[in-house]
Amino acid sequence: MKWANFYQQLFSYIAYISVVVGVTSSNSLYAEEVDKLRAVEIRPVVRGKSEKPIHSTGILIHNTRIRLAFNIGGLVEKIYVDKGDILQAGQLLARLDKREIVAKVNSRESALRTVESDWERDRNLFRQRLISESDYQHSKNRYETAVSDLNIAKFDQSLSTILAPHAGIVLERRIEENELVAAKQTIFIVSADQDGWLAQVQVPDYDVVKLNLGDEAKVSVGAYRGDIFTGKVSRISSQSDGNNGLFQVEVKIDEPIDSFRVGYLVSVDLFPQDENTYTYIDFDSLISVEDRKAIFFAYDEETQVVKRMKTAISFFTDDHIASLDNLQGVQHQVTRGASYLADGEKVLVRQY
Repeated sequence: MKWANFYQQLFSYIAYISVVVGVTSSNSLYAEEVDKLRAVEIRPVVRGKSEKPIHSTGILIHNTRIRLAFNIGGLVEKIYVDKGDILQAGQLLARLDKREIVAKVNSRESALRTVESDWERDRNLFRQRLISESDYQHSKNRYETAVSDLNIAKFDQSLSTILAPHAGIVLERRIEENELVAAKQTIFIVSADQDGWLAQVQVPDYDVVKLNLGDEAKVSVGAYRGDIFTGKVSRISSQSDGNNGLFQVEVKIDEPIDSFRVGYLVSVDLFPQDENTYTYIDFDSLISVEDRKAIFFAYDEETQVVKRMKTAISFFTDDHIASLDNLQGVQHQVTRGASYLADGEKVLVRQY
């Protein structure tokens, strides 16, 4: 009986040791697995509307636009104004090289003197009935044509300059000095003091895609600090400025005041009518940006596995990229530690 109790206690002890060793071994293996996982930090992926206004600065201009051109072709000798210059009515803006025009006038005057002499002679001969009526009429036609040609040449000479038709501002200048231009080719686009006022600003491509005609705007004019003027987007340029890549946007001010002046500095907030729902990804989560697409890692809570994602960028905020892609099923993004991950890798989430 004594030996039976001894063996029973011995077997119980051995069984206990086996369980302890098994549990310890299992915990050790789990600890080793955890030690092998990369530690990362995650944040929720946010979805929502775009409510942030687009901010830009610019100047006040008149609403009316006028295209100015030479009525004749020729070589541009001198340009007196540039984009943004303020104009006075009658101001000289540009002129053509007059040497060819003057030479044409001199040539027509010389031709007229010759034809006029022939015409006087033939007229006297016709009165004396020494030439036929048809010869007389032919001489008369030559004289009248020469007079007309001289008048045209003198008129062209008067068209070799461009003058400002109104007070305003130069919105565009499309030619350079010593450039050959055609008749009626647009040289300047200027604003004129008619039909209201515009706030003219420039925005980047990722903002211009969100704008539509009629979008609301608030305009602050530097000369009237504290006063806010309302308006609506009235024009969106179809191409970017070749110098800076920005797109021109104009806001027609609802209730301008008489003391506005061309060139006053303005600060404008534009409010796009955007009903889309965007997915917002933190800048901290971005691994890279390729062809207007953001690359980041999404985290799956159930499997603890990360997945490399690529999404098209619609626009930027101060600390996010916004995408129209729904990214269905993506609830978390990897922020800290994302640069070291591989697609499909299992990770350990930690709070830093």
